[in-house]
Amino acid sequence: MIEKERLTKKKHDRGFSLEMVEYVLGDMKVEELDAVAISINPQDAHTIMAQKGGKKYVNGPREMEKFDFEEFEVWIKGVKLPAYQVQHHIAHIASGFYLSNFDYAQGISYDASYSPEEQTSLKCELNGNFVESCGTLHLNAGILYDQCTRALFGDWSHAGKTMGLAGWGRPQDIPYRINSISESIALAKDVVGHFDREVIAATAQLWLEKDIKRVLERSVAGLNPIVVSGGTALNVVANRHYYNTGNDVFIPPFCTDAGLAVGGALYVLHHIFNHPRQNYTSKQIAFLGKNYGGEVTDTGNLDHVADMLIAGNPVFWHQGRSEVGPRALTHRSIFGRPDSIEVKHHISEQIKGREAFRPVAPIIKAEACSRYFDIESCRLTDFMLVNAKVLDDRLKGVTHIDGTARVQTISKEFNPTVWKLLDMMEQATGIPVLINTSLNISGPICETHTDSLSTFRKAGTGLLWLDGKIHVA
Repeated sequence: MIEKERLTKKKHDRGFSLEMVEYVLGDMKVEELDAVAISINPQDAHTIMAQKGGKKYVNGPREMEKFDFEEFEVWIKGVKLPAYQVQHHIAHIASGFYLSNFDYAQGISYDASYSPEEQTSLKCELNGNFVESCGTLHLNAGILYDQCTRALFGDWSHAGKTMGLAGWGRPQDIPYRINSISESIALAKDVVGHFDREVIAATAQLWLEKDIKRVLERSVAGLNPIVVSGGTALNVVANRHYYNTGNDVFIPPFCTDAGLAVGGALYVLHHIFNHPRQNYTSKQIAFLGKNYGGEVTDTGNLDHVADMLIAGNPVFWHQGRSEVGPRALTHRSIFGRPDSIEVKHHISEQIKGREAFRPVAPIIKAEACSRYFDIESCRLTDFMLVNAKVLDDRLKGVTHIDGTARVQTISKEFNPTVWKLLDMMEQATGIPVLINTSLNISGPICETHTDSLSTFRKAGTGLLWLDGKIHVA
């Protein structure tokens, strides 16, 4: 898997490119493909054409009349291939279900879809190889959240900033009702026009959580597992409501539109071709990118890394295959001491240029999680997808203004090298925790060795651990 932004170095870059196809194919040839799955056929796709009955499919998944798929043909690099265009929310849910290891589950997809009215969200019954639509959930708070984010920060892509800012404000408890898209937009304009920034963010957050709680009360049956996807599933505060149900919950780390290609491919493989499913570990799911340096077996230099961290210096970390999705999952990360506000400010604000109101996340040894946070280690914490209350006052650097943190748990199986580093930190400081933020400065998360070296040199501080080799500023 690859997101276009990792190759072009333009954050949130969209659209089709042959470079992406060549990245995922590797040594394979286009002619060897059994089929192509398409989630969105972009306007700029000069080298790929998808059409049926004389109609060209552009952003077709949102225009399709039924929650299903369409079969047609595509041409890639002059090669004609069978293809399936998979409906937007079906692809979202498939990206989670087929990786969840659940035999049966309830699927929810929810994002800021603006049209058509009945396709802002979807519920599905998930059974074995099959994803079956149960119709829309009429969720529109994603629209409100998106509108408030655009007003606060100028662009839809800054929803994470809205979530961070929300902790600083007191929300306006607007009476909840199911709104149309146009009513949601009007309500957002009203909120933006009457309140300050912190209140706007907090109100958008409250509305989103009310939307999710309504679905859980009315549409989720019993203790059956839940699969959630769509852009709103990156909201770790709202995701706590899924965790609190007591149901098993799975959210893929690429729950935004970046995961639609994976979801579409898995849907075609299993739902359409009826190919047997397999179980996946969190490690397999998290690290679907390329490995540019081989597996690291010698970790003898971790003593030097730990000494740098203990002294309050940042450690830039590049390890193995690149992670997928927008969160640093410990293969492209910047680490720091979690018990220091100064270290947090240095990494987040001085090195990365992030706003002071935004928190940084902790990573912790999985077996120690419930001692430091009010949550048990689970697959949500594997991918940094849920919030928890901080239980230890020493963790000042990773505690948000509301007393919470977006925790990620690290098991020996998930990342034995980083687990060992956390164990060393526990022996030295008494805390098996580190600050973990993405390895980037303003642009996309680093992909290659060259990207990580360039970012480290630009920062001009600390230490870079690059697939086992140490570079010092």
